[in-house]
Amino acid sequence: MSRIAPPSSLFDGTPASDADVYQRLLDLVVRGELVPGSRLTEPMVAERLDVSRTPAREAMHRLQLEGLLIPDGGGERPRVAVAPLDAPEAREVYRTTGLLESAAARAAADMPGSARSTLARSLARFDKAFRTEAARTDADATVLFTNHHGFHQLIAERCAGPVTQMLLQALHPRRARYEWFHAPLVQTAGQSFDRTYQEHDAIVEAIASGSASQIEQAVRRNWHKAADRLAAAIQHLQKTETEKKRPR
Repeated sequence: MSRIAPPSSLFDGTPASDADVYQRLLDLVVRGELVPGSRLTEPMVAERLDVSRTPAREAMHRLQLEGLLIPDGGGERPRVAVAPLDAPEAREVYRTTGLLESAAARAAADMPGSARSTLARSLARFDKAFRTEAARTDADATVLFTNHHGFHQLIAERCAGPVTQMLLQALHPRRARYEWFHAPLVQTAGQSFDRTYQEHDAIVEAIASGSASQIEQAVRRNWHKAADRLAAAIQHLQKTETEKKRPR
């Protein structure tokens, strides 16, 4: 089975501007360069990103509001930690995304046939690129994420209204974090992407057919089944780590 290569370092040592501190810290958390449980303080983040403490503090506060950082001790220098991977949260994030995206995807049925065919072909291209990368011996996590996210983002862009897009975007940081961990966790649990391929095929076929109910069902099924697979993989990983810590 293919092994997923970790993403390369996000930064080249160039100091960040205050405007992108949040995005850079978010990327470190989402892509696993700051692993779950990592403890952070304002001075640590400011030094890591080569910025002053004020934008570091604001970025950390925003990530706390988004649930990606959690409190980890008080005192004169309050600490936070990167939130753990959590199977119930993974299910909730994926299933909520599925409810929103599937409801929006019904709009594809109202498109002219030519527009639906164009959308179906574009989705198939993203999925093909995802499969091609996943088949490599050292698949690149960035390429996998980009194409998987592109597949679903295209549905949102073409089918969702502004309110639904706003809600999906609000879920994106948490969802992206789980997606970045998804491929390695799938392999840790001895699974494969075959069911993902089948579910994506069903979405493309449903959109091409123009049946609103089939489109909604296919999109929702993909996210709900992915939620179950991800939750199982997280639980498997946690069980493995617990067993390693047991005295022999």
